[in-house]
Amino acid sequence: PVGSFCPVGSLRPILCGLGQYCGIPGLVNVSGPCDIGYFCNKTGGVSARPDGSVAGFGPCLAGRFCLLGTTEPTKCPRGTYSSTV
Repeated sequence: PVGSFCPVGSLRPILCGLGQYCGIPGLVNVSGPCDIGYFCNKTGGVSARPDGSVAGFGPCLAGRFCLLGTTEPTKCPRGTYSSTV
């Protein structure tokens, strides 16, 4: 199912790990990491760019930044800013 993958020879699906997503059913590997600017801090992610409608997945919050595969947004260093979220 979406949010999981089934490696060759596995008997059951495995939920995608923290910072990763599995966007379509029937995968043998994860689709990839969550995109820059987004966080995925629960297993079973279904989108590289989650919209925030599911707890634990969403766009990075103002005052924080999210690198590729981020599980927890990081607070921006003092004296820095970005005009985009």
